[in-house]
Formats: sequence, C-alpha cells, structure tokens
Amino acid sequence: MEDNVVNFYQQRQSIDDVVQHSESHNESQSQRDSGVYVALMGYAWVDQSRVNVANSDRQQEHVRAAVDFDQRARSYFASAEGQEFLAWLKQRSGNIVEAKYGVADLGQDEAVAALVYDPKSRKGLIVANYGHGKSFDDRLESMARMYGVDVESIEEMVLKHEKIHQYAHASGNAYRDELGVETMLEEHFTEKRDQAREQGDLSAYRRYDRLTKVVKARKEAIKEGKTPYKKAA
Repeated sequence: MEDNVVNFYQQRQSIDDVVQHSESHNESQSQRDSGVYVALMGYAWVDQSRVNVANSDRQQEHVRAAVDFDQRARSYFASAEGQEFLAWLKQRSGNIVEAKYGVADLGQDEAVAALVYDPKSRKGLIVANYGHGKSFDDRLESMARMYGVDVESIEEMVLKHEKIHQYAHASGNAYRDELGVETMLEEHFTEKRDQAREQGDLSAYRRYDRLTKVVKARKEAIKEGKTPYKKAA
C-alpha cells in the first residue's frame, strides 16, 4: 500500500461501501465484479509513528487529518464502550483484526468513511473522507442533521459500521455488503437499547433507540436500491 499509484476497486452499491485495494492491479478483477470501477484516490494513513501519504495535493493538511482520525478511532476503540463492541464482534467473527486508520479522497461527496481492504493480506485501512474540501467533522455534522441525532452518536455509528466491514471481510462471513453490515449494526444497537432499558438508563435507551431506527431506515433504503442516507422515521 506504499505505492504512489494504487488501483482501488470501489463498489457503487452505496456511498460508504467497502473499497478493495488490489496489490496485483489485476484488471480482470474489475471486469468480473459487477458494478465495480477502478478509481485513483489520494490518501494518507498512520503506521505507528509514521504517516504515509500518496497522491495528495495538500500533504500537510492531509497528514494532520490522518493523525486526527487515527487518534479518534484508536481512542474510541480503546474505551470501555469500544472494547465491549470489539468483544461483541470477536464473538461473532471468531478473530481479532488490527486496523490502521487514515483519510482518503473517496471520490464521492456524500461518503463519510470507508474500508480499504486488501484480500491478500487480510489487512484493513479505515479511512475518513477528505474529498471535495470537506472534513470528517463536516460530514458527521451533515449526517447528524439529516438523521436528527447528535454528532457523537453519528460518529459512533460510522466507526462501528466500518469496523464491522473490516471484521466481516477478514472472517469471510456473509455480512460483508452494506445490507449485511446494517443488519449486524441493527442487532448491536437493539441489544444496547434493550440493555439500557433493563438497567433503567433512560439517556442510553433514547440514544440507542434512535440509532436503531436510523439503521433500520438505512436498511430499507438499501433494499429499495437507494443510498442509505435518508432521514429515519
């Protein structure tokens, strides 16, 4: 993934779908996969203390954005809530997958984040979208307004969504596509909602009840062949 020019195979079925990186640059793969096209994208990602940059026209800005997203994602998944979620994922996938984090120009204005996944090494890079001059925070705020929920809840949903993609691809299970990921995320948020209700935690109940409805609305949009960004009922 250190090459200056990288071919990405990006599926169009939704705006934050999995982006597969092929180290072999095998064009026949894009011909075999229905609805897939090859797109060049600039990106930056953090690897321990090093920030790698490719095809960037604003390197300093993208390095800062990559470091910020890396710190935010790692901080969330190191928290008690994040660790609980990773344990929940491990129980369903049977493995633990380490991800790297960064930013990329995903080529779609509405995209918030995505998984760049290498099927050969089974490694994943979760990236926030810096395309079209919009930051990750800009996109979270737009998404929060659309769904009528707070930004913190949207960030939780986005991070968990991409982490499910990563685990699903690494384990090879059936939840790899957008509908599968949203189905799994709905299950998780429903469990969190019901747990909060049993514990009498009204604030957490309201939070996860709303997130459950948002994910359910996203599922219905996908089933109707639409992008999943529509306001929840």
